[in-house]
Amino acid sequence: MIVIRVRVIAATAVAALLVASCGSDDDGTAGDDATEVTEAPPDTSADGVTTDAPADTTADTTADTAATTDETDAGVDIPDDLPTQGVTDTEIKVGGVYTQAAYADYAVGVQARLDRLNAEGGVHGRQIVVTEWLDDGADPTTNADQVRKLVEQEGVFSVFAISQALSGGTYMAENNVPYFGWAISPDWCNELAFGHAGNTCPTEEAAMLASFATSMERALEGGTAEGRNVAIIGEDNDLAVRATEQMVTQWTDEGATVAAFNNLATPPTVVSDFAPFVLDVQESGADVVVIVASPGNTIGMISALTATGFEGDVFNFVTYDPRLAPLANGVFTMIQGVHPWEAADSVPAVQQMIDDVMATDSDV
Repeated sequence: MIVIRVRVIAATAVAALLVASCGSDDDGTAGDDATEVTEAPPDTSADGVTTDAPADTTADTTADTAATTDETDAGVDIPDDLPTQGVTDTEIKVGGVYTQAAYADYAVGVQARLDRLNAEGGVHGRQIVVTEWLDDGADPTTNADQVRKLVEQEGVFSVFAISQALSGGTYMAENNVPYFGWAISPDWCNELAFGHAGNTCPTEEAAMLASFATSMERALEGGTAEGRNVAIIGEDNDLAVRATEQMVTQWTDEGATVAAFNNLATPPTVVSDFAPFVLDVQESGADVVVIVASPGNTIGMISALTATGFEGDVFNFVTYDPRLAPLANGVFTMIQGVHPWEAADSVPAVQQMIDDVMATDSDV
């Protein structure tokens, strides 16, 4: 687990693509050291912080399967029951569903990785073609409808899914459609779900957040949570509630006094006044705040705390993006499963990721 503290405005948006591009075939797993951003240029070395750091389709049949087990493709045996929808001799058709307001650059990161893969010959000579990206607006019903559209109308082989409102996972699993993304909900608990970080399975275990409190603690002054007062502010959805419950246990085990509030409205509902939530923090006596929320609510909460002069430590999970630096100055951001982009000089996979992104979209 890595903790980043934003101190100044950074100069590029590559950081926002980390989660989208970490599916590299190079070693892109997180290291043990954290990084503290102390200067703006993207090539500046980081200072250390103590932390761990076109098959037809119908509504009735949404994924045809291979007919025999004797066929081979580029010398590879093909077992039966593999999905073949969206697969031709020359291409593999895929689609994407995401929450654009929260993960605007995810599509760029995915395309960057696919561009390199396609330039290297694709998958057994087939190019990976993204039909379109659909914005679910953080609404579960919209998410499910869009997943169905990609499968039943677009005839895609697989789906890239990056949304806290993912509700089409069961449908994709039932219709033999693999999907890829950030595994942060029980919809990722099946054999066709390929999550690049997170891991909430089995759902009764707390593995996903096992090291978060420990990592945060090490970033605190003195490196300990003993005697600290922690307020955890989350949204009123099952995912945030579960994450909050896990972190309450972990912070308590580290010696902190913890108050938890899961009362932020879940998008697409918009929170217009964060004053009541700041009051919760103040009344709890917290000197550490952990925000478990979508980007809009996270930024709103950080801004409200700043406006009231809160001087404690603030942690969140979404502001590792230089464009958010003016709003998150001095705030800690957790990074899971990847090296920070500042590590490009020492981690070849990170530099490869940056090169891929810039080759696909040099305006990022």
